[in-house]
Amino acid sequence: QSCFDVNGGSILQPPVVCSDTVQWGTRICPEGYQCLTLAKGPYDGLVNFDNVLFALLSIAQMMTLEGWVSIMRYVSDSTSGFVFFFFLALVLVGPLLSLKMFLAIITNRLNEM
Repeated sequence: QSCFDVNGGSILQPPVVCSDTVQWGTRICPEGYQCLTLAKGPYDGLVNFDNVLFALLSIAQMMTLEGWVSIMRYVSDSTSGFVFFFFLALVLVGPLLSLKMFLAIITNRLNEM
């Protein structure tokens, strides 16, 4: 969702991710703007949690530690500031588990030889 000027018909520049509800850590539109779903979203709509496929793609991207902070900020601005704990756990535990799984598969294959 982005801040949209209903009278002028334009999106707030630079585009801001916003939320309709007031919670800790969410971003509210300035006076005269309304939070509406108009644009594709961050990264041309590739990073979102609207369905399972895109959610898994977003989580896989964050587990590579590439751009996870900006994704966390987008999600925090549109939902709640408490998503920080989910992202922190994902970033700390996710790469370690995937690395251990990769090493276990390699070790298993070498032991079979």
